Amino acid sequence: FWSHVVEGHRSVSGVPFDEEQLHLDYLHLLAANRVSVHRPTREALPVRTDDRGSPVIDWTLFEETTGKLLDGELFDDVPAATSFRFPMIVDHGDLLSVNDVRRLGSRYLAKKGWDTRAFYYLPDEPLRREYGQVIERSNEVGEFAPNIRRLVTEPYTPALDGHVEIWCPDIISMGDTLRVLPFFYKNGKLNADWQVNRRPSIYAERKAAGDEVWFYTCTSAQIAGYPNLFIDYGISYHRSIPWIAYRYGFTGILHWSTTYNYHFGTKDPWSGQFNYYANGDGNLLYPGTPELEGETGHFAVPSLRLIAFREGSEDYEYLSLLAAAAGELQSGEIAEGMVKSSLHWEKSALVYGQAKALISELLNGLEISPN
Repeated sequence: FWSHVVEGHRSVSGVPFDEEQLHLDYLHLLAANRVSVHRPTREALPVRTDDRGSPVIDWTLFEETTGKLLDGELFDDVPAATSFRFPMIVDHGDLLSVNDVRRLGSRYLAKKGWDTRAFYYLPDEPLRREYGQVIERSNEVGEFAPNIRRLVTEPYTPALDGHVEIWCPDIISMGDTLRVLPFFYKNGKLNADWQVNRRPSIYAERKAAGDEVWFYTCTSAQIAGYPNLFIDYGISYHRSIPWIAYRYGFTGILHWSTTYNYHFGTKDPWSGQFNYYANGDGNLLYPGTPELEGETGHFAVPSLRLIAFREGSEDYEYLSLLAAAAGELQSGEIAEGMVKSSLHWEKSALVYGQAKALISELLNGLEISPN
C-alpha cells in the first residue's frame, strides 16, 4: 500500500517530499522492472450520488493512474501493466455494499476493456478444510463480477474446479519435485494437511481448458534451496524464476509485496531486512532519500534482486519472441536446457547471459513480425 512507502520515507528522513511525484517514481521503477502493482492508485476511490440520488463510484483517480498504466500511457518508456487486483479500494461507507462494489467495478472494467487484466484474490493459501470458504467466496464473485478472473494460491485440485481461473501454486508445490506435502505451516502453526502436488503437465491441460497459470516463491523456497528473492542467495536464484515460468508455460509470477519492510520492525529497510524467516522477503525496494551521499531528493531504489528478476523477465520475453518467430520447439529446448525442474536449474549467472546472447543471435537471423 502507498501509505507504507510514505511511512518508510518519513521514518528515515526529515526532509519533506512531494508524495505524488514519489508515487510516480515508484510506479515507474517497478514497471521498468516488469512488475505490475496490485493496487497502483494512491487513494481510495470516492463514492458520490448521481442526479437520481443513486450511489456511484467516481473512477477519476483510477483512470488517472491504474487506467493509464493499463493503456501504457502513464509512462512512455515502460511496458503497459499486465494485471491488477480487484476489487479496487473504494471508500463506500454505508452507501454501497461489498457486492455493489464488485458489481459496479466489473461493469466499469468491462466497458473500458480492462477486466481481462483484473484478478480477484481468493482466501490465501487455503488448507483443505478451508476449501468451503474458498468456494463460497468464489461463488459470490462469480455472481456479482462474472467477468473477473479468480486466483487461488494453491496447486491444482479437482475440488476447486469451476471456481478458479488462475491457478497459482507455491514453487515447492508445482509437482516436479515434491509430489506430496503432508504438512503446511500457516497462521503460526504446523497444520496436518495432506496435499498432492500433481505433475506440471496438469497445468498444460488447465490452459487448454481456458485457465491461466501463475506461480509464486516465498519463505518455503528455503527448503532445499528453491529459486527465491532473498538477499542471502546468488543472482541465479532470482534470475531463474521467469525461466521456470517459461519452462512450464506459466504466464504470471505473483509476489506478495515489494515494500513490506517500510512499515515493519525497524521501519528502515537499510538497517534490517529480516521478515518471516528470511532476509528480504517481501521487500525488493529501498527508500532513496537526500541523506544518501550525492542525492538531493526522495526516490525509489531497486534492489539487486529486483534487477536480476527483471533480467530473467527479459529472458522470458526473448524466448517468447523466438517462439513467435520460429515456433516453440527451439525456445522450449533452450528453456529445458537451463531448467530441469524447479529444484534443478542453471546456477551460473554467467550462463544466463550466454543464453540471452544465443537467443539474440537466433533472433537476428529471423524475420520478426511486429505483432
